[in-house]
Amino acid sequence: MWAVRRSSFRAVPLLMEPSKVQGAATKQTFGTVLVALIAGLSLSACTSSGGNGLETALKPKPADTKVEKAALAPPKAADADKKKAGASKTAVSTTEFDPLKRSNDLNPNDSAWCRYIKAQTGVDTTLLRSPTVSAQINNDGDAGVSVGYDVLDLERARLKEKKADAQCRRYLAVSQLSQVMFVSPQSLTRTGFLARANSLRRDMGNLNVIRNAIRNHVRVGNMTQPRANGLLQYLNQVKSAEAQARAESVRRDSIDRVNAGGTLGLDKRLRQAERDIQLLNRKLRSIDALKFEVTAGYNQREIQDLNSFDSDDLYGKVKVSYRLGAASPKRHAYEDAAMQARLEALDEPRRGSLWRAGELADAYKRATSALINQRNQLVVALREARKNARIFSRSFEVELLGPKVRAQIDVIRLKADIAALDATLKDLKRVDRNLRFKQPG
Repeated sequence: MWAVRRSSFRAVPLLMEPSKVQGAATKQTFGTVLVALIAGLSLSACTSSGGNGLETALKPKPADTKVEKAALAPPKAADADKKKAGASKTAVSTTEFDPLKRSNDLNPNDSAWCRYIKAQTGVDTTLLRSPTVSAQINNDGDAGVSVGYDVLDLERARLKEKKADAQCRRYLAVSQLSQVMFVSPQSLTRTGFLARANSLRRDMGNLNVIRNAIRNHVRVGNMTQPRANGLLQYLNQVKSAEAQARAESVRRDSIDRVNAGGTLGLDKRLRQAERDIQLLNRKLRSIDALKFEVTAGYNQREIQDLNSFDSDDLYGKVKVSYRLGAASPKRHAYEDAAMQARLEALDEPRRGSLWRAGELADAYKRATSALINQRNQLVVALREARKNARIFSRSFEVELLGPKVRAQIDVIRLKADIAALDATLKDLKRVDRNLRFKQPG
């Protein structure tokens, strides 16, 4: 578009009188330079990804308030922030901001929702980094065209991209927290079921030996058939408990795989993401109150007369405006209150997500003492069962065969129950760490 316009400017002096050619050439040169400046401004605004060069050259002095100083920080400070964020251990995504990348090119921790947020932000930043072209014509035949750009849109686009990254980090932290809250109870019971199933599997041969012994006692007349049937029924229940416990562990194993990634520092990552979002919102509101518009254009009087070109019709202007409410102490008081309330909401009793995770961890901790007492009782019962099995084995009274066999089966069942409790108590430490997000001291 600009090349065509410059060629038309060159053709104008040829239509003038010879005495005016020299003056028109001077005007044409000035007009060409200004038009080239407009085109360069438009091109740099459209193709800039960060706006560092143009932003540095045309950025106004920051406002006196601390918020405006933070919002209009020079590119060096922004680069330092990026380096610091890249070196942070809690950084989630190290990929360049590109919402058009396919999912297999993105960071493994990235998600479809993050790509959605970044793509939506890409729409906004593309518009912000493009200039505004205006054209007008009135009833008198006067026409004009201009190109304008708010230089601060470059900073707005950069802040929106940083906000999109913070929103992605918050989404990943919240999703992982929800997974931990859902998976922890299932994972905890899975460990106990698996230990019980494995213990019964190891003693399955002993149960088969006891079953054959019961049938042999019936055959030789040492045990009645009704008593043998009762013992066999009890033995089959213990054997079936192995298949039931294994099925429960397998079902919870698929749920346990939902919990991907470590939870160490998850609460800090969530708080940091919330803090970053609130701070970026504050900066965006501050910069939205300030406008620094650069406009260049050309006004043509009586558009039918192409010989009437005059460099005086080319113009450029700079407009700066500021909404005074951005510097209001009341506004900053609201900003501080919003930040504080947002962070406190995470730990708010009966409502905050981190509070619920802590309460669940405390509930497991309280349950630990009850599980320990239960295990102690099972150990006493196992000791008595083994004692009874040995006493009955030394006796020659036929009527004691039934209690002897029952004690042998009880030993196997109680061993499985204790193994399940041991595994559950051991796994409680891992669950507590996942819910408190801290390394054990």
